[in-house]
This record gives sequence, C-alpha cells and structure tokens, in this order.
Amino acid sequence: MIDQLITALSKEIEMSAEEIADTIWLALQMQEFQAESISSDFPITNEDERRISQSDQETLPKAEPKTSELEETPNQSPEEQKAGIYPQNQQQSSKSLDLSFKVPDAPSLREPLTLARALKPLMRRIPSGRELVLDEAATIQRIVDEGLWIPVLRPTVEPWLDLELVVDEAISMQIWRHTIRELERLLKNYGIFRDVRVWGLITNENEQVQIRRGIGATVKNQTPRSPKELIDPSGRHLVLVVSDCVSPLWRNGGVTPVLELWAKQGSMSIVQMLPKWLWKRTALGRASEVRLRGLTPGVSNQKLIAKEVSLWDELDEETGVKVPVFTLEPDKVATWAQMLSGKGNIWTLGYLFKLKATPVNKESILFNLTHSDLSAEQRVQALGYLFKLKATPVNKESILFNLTHSDLSAEQRVQAFRVTASPMARKLAGLLASAPMISLPIVRLIQETLLKNSQQVHVAEVFLGGLLKPLFKINADTNPDYVQYEFIEGVRDLLLASVPSNYVLNVVDEVSKYVAKKVGLSLENFAAVLRNPQEVKDSNITKEIKYFAIVTAQVLKRLGGKYTRFAKDLEKLSKKYTKLSNLLAAGKWKEADEETANVIFEVANSKKEEWLRDEDMDNIPCEDLRTINQLWVDYSNGHFGFSVQKKIYQRIGVTREYNEKTWRRFGDTVGWHVNNKWIGQHCTFDLTAPQGHLPVMGVWVESTDDYPSPEWYGWSCGTRAWYSQVTEWHLDDVADTSHYRFSSFMLRIINCNI
Repeated sequence: MIDQLITALSKEIEMSAEEIADTIWLALQMQEFQAESISSDFPITNEDERRISQSDQETLPKAEPKTSELEETPNQSPEEQKAGIYPQNQQQSSKSLDLSFKVPDAPSLREPLTLARALKPLMRRIPSGRELVLDEAATIQRIVDEGLWIPVLRPTVEPWLDLELVVDEAISMQIWRHTIRELERLLKNYGIFRDVRVWGLITNENEQVQIRRGIGATVKNQTPRSPKELIDPSGRHLVLVVSDCVSPLWRNGGVTPVLELWAKQGSMSIVQMLPKWLWKRTALGRASEVRLRGLTPGVSNQKLIAKEVSLWDELDEETGVKVPVFTLEPDKVATWAQMLSGKGNIWTLGYLFKLKATPVNKESILFNLTHSDLSAEQRVQALGYLFKLKATPVNKESILFNLTHSDLSAEQRVQAFRVTASPMARKLAGLLASAPMISLPIVRLIQETLLKNSQQVHVAEVFLGGLLKPLFKINADTNPDYVQYEFIEGVRDLLLASVPSNYVLNVVDEVSKYVAKKVGLSLENFAAVLRNPQEVKDSNITKEIKYFAIVTAQVLKRLGGKYTRFAKDLEKLSKKYTKLSNLLAAGKWKEADEETANVIFEVANSKKEEWLRDEDMDNIPCEDLRTINQLWVDYSNGHFGFSVQKKIYQRIGVTREYNEKTWRRFGDTVGWHVNNKWIGQHCTFDLTAPQGHLPVMGVWVESTDDYPSPEWYGWSCGTRAWYSQVTEWHLDDVADTSHYRFSSFMLRIINCNI
C-alpha cells in the first residue's frame, strides 16, 4: 500500500522524495485531526484530494477514467455537440431549462504544501502540563534497576502555540472569503498549532471594536465579545489578523488600541491580503515601515527589536505598536515564521502604528503614490493619471479602490495599471480579458490552467487596479463566488491587444479541459448550470451571461443519471450539423451553403417548401442559428457567417425601412451587388470572396432579362427560396421585398445576440 502511495505521489503530482517524506510526516502528525480533514465543512486542496482519492473512490459518481481517456476528452471531433457551462447567479431566478452542474473548483492558495512547509519553524513540540502518558522504556528500566513495578509517567508533547485567527469582516474583504477558508483549513489540518479558533473583527453601533466566533453571514447572530478575551498570560497564544486595512475601522485609527492590547500581551501579526505596492494606499500608509526581529521564541511584539526603513521616520517605540505584516506568499511567510521562532538574525517586515494618528478621509490621500517605492519615471506616469481623481470624501470602504467614478479614460486606466502592477498581474489581466465572463471561481480556474505560478496578491492587483466593475451591488450577505465582473468600457480591447493570439483563443479551451478532467472527481466544487442548446430560445436569457467553459456529451455520460439524458439530447442536436460541418471542413462552400438552407428549413418547421414567412423566421431557434453561424465562422477563419454579415449590416446603417442607397451599398460590400447589378448566378464560393459573402441564402437578385419572369425570386446561388413569393413584375418590388426579408432575418440574428 505504501509503495503504491509513493508511486502515485511521484507520478501523478511529480513530488520529489523529500516532498513525499514531508507529506507522510505531516500525515502522522495530523492523526488527531484526521476526521476533520475530510469534513465537508472545509474545502480540500489538490494535494489532499490526491492523498484520499483512493479511499473515497467508491463514494464518487464514477471511477476515475484512464489517462488516455482523459487526454482524448478535449480533442473531440468537430461535429460533437458541446454544452455551455454558465455561472450561477445569486440573484438569478430558477429556470426549467437550467441543469445544475458542479464545476470542479481550483484552489485560491496556489501552493498550500509549500505554505505549510514555510510554517515549519512554528511546529515545535513542548511538554504538556495537562496530560501524562506511560513511558514504557523508563518503566522497564525501573523494574530492572529497582525491582519496583511502578509505572513511570511523562508529559505528552503537544504543539507549541494556540492560534487566534481574527478575520476583518469589512465588505472589502468579501472577495477573499474563499482564500481565508482555505487558509483556515490549512492551519487547522496540518498539525501546526495546538488549537485554532476563528474570530470575526466587527464594530457595534457605537463604532467600538468587537469580536465574535466564526465569520460570515451564518454567525451574524453570535454574541459579540471583547477583544480582551484573546489575551493569554501563558505566552502560547498567537493572534493573526487577516485584513486589507482599508475599512473605516483602520483608516480612523479605531483598531490601533486593540492591536496594542494584543501586542503587549503576546505575539500578534497582520496577514495583509494586498500586495506591498498597494499598502501605501491603505491605513498602513499612516504607520512607519520597520524591520523587526526577535531574540527568543514567541516574544511579545513590544519586545521585538525594530529598525527603521526610512530615514525620514522618527520611531517612537515606547508609544507605538510594533506589528509584523506579511502576505500569503510562501517566502514572506517563511521569513516571518523564522523571526517568530526566535532566529535572531532574521528580520521581517513590519509597521509601527501610532496610537494618536490623524484620521484619513480624503480619497486623494488614500491614492497618494508619492511615498511608494516606484522609480521617478513610474511615479510621474502613474500620478499623471491618478491625480485626475476627484478629492471626494471617502465614507465607505467598498469604494476605496473603485475608480469607476473617476473621469479616467480606458487608455489612462490601462496605462496606470501597467505602470504599477507586477508582470504576473499584467498577464492575469490579459487572460481575464480573453475570458467570456469573469467571476472569482473562473479566476481560480484560469490561474490553475494557465498561470500556475500566480498568487493571491496578483488577483488583488487586478481587482483593485481600476479595470473591473461588479455587475450588481455587493453587500455583506452576498456570496462572493456568485458576483460577476466586467471590464470598464474600452479596457478589455486594450488588454487583448497585448495578449498573444494563441492565449486569447485558448482560455475557454484550457478551462474546459480542466473541467473535463476533474468533473465528478474533485472534492471541492462551485455551483454552475448547464443550458440545453435546443431549449435556449429566449433572447433575454442568451444576453444574460456568457458561458465560461464547454463540456462535451462524452464527459457528461461519465457522470450518469440526468447528465446522460442531457448528453443524448446534445447528440441529437449534433446529428443535424454533421453534414454541414463536414462540408465546411472540406472547403465545399457551395454545398455547405445549400445544406445550410436545408437545416434552416428543418429547424424552422416551415409549412412551405419554397420560402419562409415572417412567422417561420421567428420559429428558428437562436441556438440553431448560433451553431450554424459558429461553424461558418470557425471554418472560414472569421471570413463568413451570419455574425459577419450582421456587423456589416449595422455598420452601414441598413434599417427595416427600405432605402435603395444603403441596400445597394450593403450588396457592394459583401459582393452581392457588382458593377451596379446584383450578381445573379455568379456567387463566389471560395475564400477570395468579400467578407460576409456567404452564406448567400435569401439574397434577392434582379433578373438579367429586361423584364422579370413570373418565377420565384430568391437564393439565386442556392437551391431554395425561403423568404417569400414575388407577386408584382417590377424590379423595384423585387429589391424592396428582398431588402425587407433580409432585414427580417437580420433582426432575428440581432435578437439572438449572434
């Protein structure tokens, strides 16, 4: 069994021998936490999932497929039907056409095992003063030496520290709820601390700082308690305050006396959720940056040795509060842990808080970059944009970093972001611009599939960089995973211009591959919905939100039950387009044009064989039109398709009301009207044709005869006329009717959001 485990860890996760040894050692230390580690109350990361996947295999919906099967999953045949996976909106009403779907989630803490290893200096074991165990060796030795059959007892050993994890419950901390939950699970389950208790940091109606057990909306009825409850004279308590330091509680200095209370009685530190270059925009900008070190393990904060960083700061250690501050980056955590364990040669970053600090209430001060560690050139560029912000008094932490109310243009926003953001954050912003929609779970999936080296601080840089805005209002009860975001107008296009084209095209594909590989096997999921393409006809629904991944019928069949039935429905839809897909793949554009007409007639349920009426057009399902269009766009590299024709139609300004000038201009653009005549039978069925030339179906053409013959007019280059019958022998009537019918069809395309 142990050999199989070592082989699996080595091959599946590519762990080194040292990492495997560390994992087994940690597992032995965690025996008392074993039941809790697989509890559904806490999410499970990838490393833990792989360690328990064998024992839990029988409880999963279906056994894990072989590697070859997983590798084949993303490379489906072109005609295989795929269903879009849409995010579940907290404010969205339930719809019968939605099928709930659990999408495998990706971790927020990118390297949990590395993070746990960084905390190794805190994994000291000391004798317990409460429990005794039998010392077998000493008992036997006593019997041999003294002949006394009296047991020898010794104290048990236990972890050195108890942890009080205090989480700031300001609304600006909502987006980090998933990360904090993973951090809580890591600290509880890796045997680092003797006990871990989680508290929420809140204020009452009198703006007094209080704490309560637990965090989130589920504990809002808990009785508030005094911060003094966390004081422990034994010196074995560590208080970690998790915050971004931007709420009024921090800006107005209300939290400083509480920090002083905890710092004087024991060890206390701040886990800062924002990257360091943003700290000057928070309440940390009012404190003095210092370097801290401790000479003995677990020394109280006020006994730490402080060294100033800036010569301009005058340190007053007697009246100030010394607090170590670090992010969740493994190297920063490791430095802090070594300092706390008493390694006197280790300095860690910290701040000296002033007890009588001047409150900050101006947005222009909060966004002051003049004291940051940017170069002179960077300062000038960034300040040139950020100083355009209005100096509006700030009274809500939710708008501290919200630049949507300023008068910055999209170009200025992107430039300001690029000047200050890290290279990894710039890459993440570009990939998010390539995603159809944005939410926190999707950000985690993109990190897992395309930016494995990115950290939580890089997400903070993007979300606080003035590029994004939420699509609906966020409050204390909002589930942050349900919030959808959009780039401010113009920003997405500017970011996409700097992203390599292969990344732009691969974001949805890579996320879809991850979902296909992990679905049904992951222990942590987030809620989403599948929508049956055959049933999505309501244009309001299709405009609601875009899918962020696709899943094939083959993957759904693995899940069984209702997903198998859903897959069969998809395959029925797929068969309609097999011939069209094959013709387009072979470059047989004329035959594909005729097959498109056949499919249109089939899905519209037309009672006439020669033409389509207005009501028939309204019967064409949007998803069918979308599928046909996508096939044309994909196989022509964006040269042909209904959506291409729609863009030209809208750009030229064609309307439902007939206008000969604009209608002929449209025909000139797409190549249907050449040399002042409609093309008749002379369509161009190859990629040398003008953009939007195909599909040519439904184009009404003037007869080449002097007088039109009393025949059906329509689809001159195709085989069927599907608009209407011409009853008047007059060329103007033909042109007018053709314009009206084509405009009716374009209206359907527009309403379907194609």
